[in-house]
This record gives sequence, C-alpha cells and structure tokens, in this order.
Amino acid sequence: MKVLNCFSRRLRYIEEDVEKLMPEIELLNPQEGSRRLQPLESQIADKAKKVKSLNVEYKLGVMDTLSTDATDLEAEATTAVDDMGKVGVEIMAVTNEMREIADGLGSGVTPEQIQTSINLGNEWLEDMKTKDFSEDRALANDKYRLDKQKHNPV
Repeated sequence: MKVLNCFSRRLRYIEEDVEKLMPEIELLNPQEGSRRLQPLESQIADKAKKVKSLNVEYKLGVMDTLSTDATDLEAEATTAVDDMGKVGVEIMAVTNEMREIADGLGSGVTPEQIQTSINLGNEWLEDMKTKDFSEDRALANDKYRLDKQKHNPV
C-alpha cells in the first residue's frame, strides 16, 4: 500500500506539472502558435505604418521650413543686390566726377578750384568713413551661422 501511495503521489505530481506546462505544450502546435502570434503581428504592422507616417510628416515639416527659409533668403538676396546696384551707381557718379576733376586739372584750373575739389573730396572721404557696416555684417554673419546650424545639425 505504501508503494501504491507513493506512486499515486508521484502520479499526481506529474499530472500537476503537465497541467502547468500545457500552455507551453500547446504552443508547439503550429496552428495554436500562429493563432496566438497573429495579434502581435498585427500590432507590429500597425506600428510600422505609424513610424512611416511620422517620418513622412517630419520630412514635410522640414521641407516647409526650408521653403520658408529659402523665400526669406531670396528676399534678402534681392535687397542686397538692389543695394549693391545703388552703391555701384554712386561709385560711377563719384568716378565720373573724379574724372571731370582730373580733366579740369589739366585744363588750367585755378589753385582755388583745386583746393575746393580737394576739400570736397576730403568731405566725401570723411562721410564714407562714418558709414559703419560692422553691425550689419555681424547680423548677417549671425543669421548665416544660425541658418547653417538649423539645416546642418551636428
């Protein structure tokens, strides 16, 4: 009887172990494994679609920002070209006046006229020296650095 009890207890122990292992044993059945994995595979597919969607949205946002920046830069470049054109016109005017002065020096201009021309030239020179573009240059350089950092992050 003792042996029977021992076998009975041992048999119950084995049955309990088999019951505990039954869910894992069922996974060995390919149909059951597929059935249980199907929801996980669907979730993975949904997450992959969402990642692709977010990537496209991010790229669209960057493209919008770059488009706006390009438009702003185009406007600034147009202004700079216009300003350079104005400066070019002024330089040509001064050059023509200097040419007239030089021509006048060779045609018997009086010392008073020469002194007046020199004084006028010195006034223009002093006026040119008062033009300080360092602030504009610094702002342009700062904007250039910021734009470069924005579009080429490290």
